[in-house]
Amino acid sequence: MAHNNKGFTIIELMISITILSITILLFTYGAIQISRGYQKANVRINLLSATREIHSNFAQSLQLSGLDVTPTYNSGAFEVTCLGGVRYIRYGNATLQTDPNYGLLYSQDLNGATICTSPITIASATLALPAGTRATQFSLTGASIFTLSSRFVAGTKDVFESSDFTMPCISSARGGQYCAAVQLTSTVTRKVQ
Repeated sequence: MAHNNKGFTIIELMISITILSITILLFTYGAIQISRGYQKANVRINLLSATREIHSNFAQSLQLSGLDVTPTYNSGAFEVTCLGGVRYIRYGNATLQTDPNYGLLYSQDLNGATICTSPITIASATLALPAGTRATQFSLTGASIFTLSSRFVAGTKDVFESSDFTMPCISSARGGQYCAAVQLTSTVTRKVQ
């Protein structure tokens, strides 16, 4: 009696299914890593764009306008910088990092008043940064030659070293959150007095 050996044995089927499963697993892992890389780069690009826009607009206004300038000063929980009729308010210092408003940067129209030291109320101010972004530094120093320094971060506190927004990002952070930090410094000389 002759046996007909057409088809696959159960062992051959199990081996081929295992190889197929491993291949699918590797492709899925690769796709997830590509997606995470894209999201991380997207967070950094958005932060860099927002930072450059705020930084360059402020520097350009400083350079090309004859508006009154008040270098950065501390006012309680706020750091304040004024350029003409606009006041920039950065909420918080390093001791206030547990406050959910820490590092938020506001711009406030002073309605024609040029007195930067008038009472600070955030209620009439507008957020100057995109959601999830904080300013850990936004300062203007100098008199005729100004130095504008800014550092903006995106991400939750737990993805920064020592859970401190002023520290670098943790490069090996896992999960859905990413962090990015951008620091810019410009020296600006006024062209219009």
